[in-house]
Amino acid sequence: MKKGFTLLEISLVILLAGLLMIVVSNFYLGIIKALIIADVFQNALENVKMGSEKIFRITKYGWDFKVTSTQISFYDRNCDYRYLLSFRNNNLILEKEDVKGNLIESEEIFDPQIIKVKDFRIYKDKPLTTETFFYFQYAPKIIIYFYDLELKTKIGTSSLIFEQGVAPLNSVQNISLCSL
Repeated sequence: MKKGFTLLEISLVILLAGLLMIVVSNFYLGIIKALIIADVFQNALENVKMGSEKIFRITKYGWDFKVTSTQISFYDRNCDYRYLLSFRNNNLILEKEDVKGNLIESEEIFDPQIIKVKDFRIYKDKPLTTETFFYFQYAPKIIIYFYDLELKTKIGTSSLIFEQGVAPLNSVQNISLCSL
């Protein structure tokens, strides 16, 4: 009797070990791919959050609103600058002008590499009030932004649709800080 393994037994063990390694490596690669996808979408959502919070913040403290369906312009809290937020070139563009109308700054709200703005709409209420103060009669009580975004990755895209409501502080003040 000879001790040892036959060539067939050794080949079978190598084949089973190889199959097990293929299954385990595919499982591992699948987990890594899922983590990469989750990280990319997380970065895109962070970009959306930062952009929408910026829009909320500047709108909250804005005065003297002029609103159309795709753009809004208003003064900042101290009436030093006029902001214009508009939907152009599949992104939201925020422009900042001084009181004389000179462009100071222009920026894209969302990173165009990872966010595509498919649609953007602005809605505002029309105050119906018997308030005696003139400003209360036309100051918007709420502004609603409708976003239809596409989160872009190398692997694919995902749609994100949401609305954001802002109640500007000027809706509770009885005077306009920007008396022009």
